[in-house]
Amino acid sequence: MSHFEILSLEGLRNDGRRWDEMRNFQCRIGIEPSENGSAFIELGNTKVLCIVDGPSEPVIKSKARADRTFVNVEINIASFSTIDVKKRFKSDRRIQLQCLALQNTFEEIIQTELYPRSQISVYLHVLQDDGAVMASCINATTLALIDAGIPVKDFVCCSTAGIVESDMLLDLNSLEESALSWLTVAVLGNIKKVVYMQLETSMHLDYLESVMNMAIAGSEHIYNTMQSAVRQSAKPALASLS
Repeated sequence: MSHFEILSLEGLRNDGRRWDEMRNFQCRIGIEPSENGSAFIELGNTKVLCIVDGPSEPVIKSKARADRTFVNVEINIASFSTIDVKKRFKSDRRIQLQCLALQNTFEEIIQTELYPRSQISVYLHVLQDDGAVMASCINATTLALIDAGIPVKDFVCCSTAGIVESDMLLDLNSLEESALSWLTVAVLGNIKKVVYMQLETSMHLDYLESVMNMAIAGSEHIYNTMQSAVRQSAKPALASLS
C-alpha cells in the first residue's frame, strides 16, 4: 500500500483524520450490574467488553500464591469482530501471549498483596476489531478493575502510533495496522511511566522514540476521558452518602 493511500496530499488519512487525531473514544463503567466489575470501550469501530470477577478462591489450587493474588486473563475474539479472514483466525499462540502480557502488566499495578491466596479473573470480549485492540483491552481492564473496587496504584492508559515513510500517525485503524510499522504503549496515568510496549513489525531506530512519544501523548488523552468516566460513575454513590 502506497504512502498516498495511507496519507493523502492534503494530509488526511483514509478515515478523514489528520495524522495527530484520535478516533472517537468512549467508555462506560458498570454496564453489567451482576458482575463484580465491568467496562465497555469504544475506540472508533473497535469495541471491547471487560468483566472482572474476584478476588475469589483460585480455580487451579496450584496457582495460589501465599503472599499475593493471582491475575488470570482470558481473551475471546468474536467471529464477527472483523471481515479480515487472516485477522479473524489469528493464532491461539498470539492470544496466549496477549493474555500473559496483560497478566504481567496488571499484577504490577493491582495491590496484589492485599489479597493473598486468591484469584482475580479478567474476561475480555473483543466484539469488533478495527485496530488498537490490545490498547482497548488494557483500557477496559483498568476501568473494570476500578469498577470492581480492586485497589490499583494508578490508571493504566494505552494508545498506538505508527509511521509511514517519515510521517507519524496516532491511533491506527485496522487498515493502517496492516500496512505500517507501529507500536502499542501503555503508561501510568499520573506519572507517564511506560509499563507496557509492543512493537509490531520492524521500525527504524531513528523514529522509534518519536513514535513512542506520540503514543504516550495519545495515552494522556485516553487518561483524561477515563478519569471523567470514573468520576461520573461515582456520583450516584457519593450522592447517597450525602
